[in-house]
Amino acid sequence: MPKHRQIKTVGYTQDQMFDLVLDVQSYPEFLPWCLSSCVTNIEDTSFEAELLIGFKLLKERFGSCVRFERPYSIQVTPTYGPFRRMHNVWSFETNDHDSCRIIFCVDFEFKSIFLNKVMGVLFYEAVQKMVNCFEARARKKYGPPLEVSIPTELD
Repeated sequence: MPKHRQIKTVGYTQDQMFDLVLDVQSYPEFLPWCLSSCVTNIEDTSFEAELLIGFKLLKERFGSCVRFERPYSIQVTPTYGPFRRMHNVWSFETNDHDSCRIIFCVDFEFKSIFLNKVMGVLFYEAVQKMVNCFEARARKKYGPPLEVSIPTELD
C-alpha cells in the first residue's frame, strides 16, 4: 500500500511547526478529514491519541501512540483500528532562525481489502495534503510566513 514522503521548507520556525503537528487536539479545526480527536496518557515524550477520520460516507476510528523528541521529530504508530500497518514520521530541521525544513513520511496499509481499495486512495490523497494543511494552520495562527524559495519535494 501507499508510502508517501514529502519535504518542504516553510517560513516558520522549527518550534512553531513542531508544536502545530504535536497539537493533535486541534486537528479537527483544520484537517477536513479529521472529525474528532482525543489525547490521553500524556507523558514527557509521548501520549496516546484517538482520531475519527472520515471521507464522504466512510468513517474509521483508530488509536495511536505518539512519541516525540522536541523540537526535532514526531513518530506515530497505531494501537488499534483499521490499519495493518501505519508508521508516520515528522522531522523538523532548522534552516535559519525563521524557517524550517519539514520531512513528512507515512507508510500505511489497512487490514481490510475493502478499506484498502476504497479508503486507501482517499487516505493517500489526504496525506499528500498534510504538510500544506499544517502550513495553512501556521499562517492562520502565526501570520504570514517568511519568504522561502525552496520548492516542495515529493517521492
